[in-house]
Amino acid sequence: PFLHSRLLIQLICEHYVSLNKGKPTGALSIDADILDIVDDATTEAKHVADANLGIAPEVEIRSVDGPFVPPPIIRSWIHHAIV
Repeated sequence: PFLHSRLLIQLICEHYVSLNKGKPTGALSIDADILDIVDDATTEAKHVADANLGIAPEVEIRSVDGPFVPPPIIRSWIHHAIV
């Protein structure tokens, strides 16, 4: 219950801040580019690994061919889950 409440409060705050900064969408993205989010997160994870361990693994991102319908996502949560 506590974590659920905390995540919902974070989502509401992030949505409010995003909209007040003039961004076209709030925290929830309906048409976000998943590959862009994964690329940003892997780049950040490589920097963190290099800074802390002195080595960072190479990461190869592949997309699947075919029709892709982007799901509604919360960009910051996906990014955080990957990093």
